Amino acid sequence: MAAREIHATRDGLKTGPVPPLSPVERAFLAYDAAHPRVNLAIGGLALFEGRAPAIDEVRRWFGERLPALPRLGSRPVPAGRRRNAWLPLAPHALTALIGDRVVAPEQGRMGLISAVDDLLQEEVRDGGPLWRAWLLRGHAEDEFALLYLGHHALHDGMSIPHRVAGGLLSPDPPGPPQDEHRTPRHGPARARPGLREMTRGGANLVRGFWPPARPATGAGLTGARRLTWAFTDLSLLRHVAREHRTTVNTVFLAALTAVLREWPGSPWHDLSDPDRRPWALVPMSTRSRPGGGAVGNRFIPFRVGLPCDEPAPVRQLAILHAATERGKGDGRTAAESRLGATMPGWLARLLVEATQSPRHSHLLATNVPGPDRALELAGRPVTGFVPVSYLPAGQPLGVALTTYRERTCAAFVTDSGCPDPGDLADRWLRAVQRLVPPARHTPSPSTQR
Repeated sequence: MAAREIHATRDGLKTGPVPPLSPVERAFLAYDAAHPRVNLAIGGLALFEGRAPAIDEVRRWFGERLPALPRLGSRPVPAGRRRNAWLPLAPHALTALIGDRVVAPEQGRMGLISAVDDLLQEEVRDGGPLWRAWLLRGHAEDEFALLYLGHHALHDGMSIPHRVAGGLLSPDPPGPPQDEHRTPRHGPARARPGLREMTRGGANLVRGFWPPARPATGAGLTGARRLTWAFTDLSLLRHVAREHRTTVNTVFLAALTAVLREWPGSPWHDLSDPDRRPWALVPMSTRSRPGGGAVGNRFIPFRVGLPCDEPAPVRQLAILHAATERGKGDGRTAAESRLGATMPGWLARLLVEATQSPRHSHLLATNVPGPDRALELAGRPVTGFVPVSYLPAGQPLGVALTTYRERTCAAFVTDSGCPDPGDLADRWLRAVQRLVPPARHTPSPSTQR
């Protein structure tokens, strides 16, 4: 039966046709099936101030807000012609997805870190709702956390801080549901790309796969993830970017380049001459505004060669600035805006498989715009937001940067087969400090894992 002929029922009432998954969303499900050791759950860890609420209070809070996020209230089901569609679920089937994990008080913050690393191994597989959440409490009297993980077929990383966290942790009553199954528009002011722009963008998308990356050894990788993170003031990154006439994202990548020169588990050490430059997959959002639009997948795969062979930090920054500037306005966004929802399924699967391949990149590095307003859970304010990335097959680490309330978090996900990642984020902060011009006063960083 075709997707348009399937009708959903909720509480015995027919609710209308079931919307289909987009080609890219189906491609991520296919990638998941082809790589069982890869965990495609991405999300975030929200840190809160105050005494932890009871789990029933958290479930009531989510239950009041989930209707405004239809994508989270659905699960993919077979819809004929090798397609899947989003089937709405009853509300009680959703609040049961929120678990409770109590950490022994004597374990403190290390107990929280251990609990997060343990829950990162939980898989969100096709067949049911594609997300989970856990209340983490007990490690401190006046602090608790909430971990959210959702399958990449459900949403991309750009959707999580604004749409998912912004909806589930909103202090305001939820508004009317947004049609998250419809292909998002890029805004009324954006003209549809012409044939010339489309052709140039498509050519640049193809050109982005050349030259192929030299695969690192990948020896000892397990597929299990560990998370480490550090916070600093956004003003520090803005200061460095302003002094070097570049962007915060370029500063982020330059500091990451310095980390990969130093860290023993870096793929740079596994690459052979003559080309030892590791490639970073840097997803670029195609939404009309940061975090705008519905929950879903709206991005293009852009990769950047990290100049680890260059020892001078300022020179690294200049190389990356030139590379990222070339990537802007080259038509790729226009090409994706026309092809993303209409490309044939086989092409979407090919593109997802190719962009996640170790012949294309060695690590994932993403800069995710943070929530645009203050968030809370049952009156307890969010104090920090830690992004959680995934690890494509054969890749040892991924890093994500996001900002909440002028506080920036750099979060590293590493394979458990890699060396201890405990100081990765601190290495990144020191690399940012090395980019500060001498004899100038700058905000001091603050760290936390």
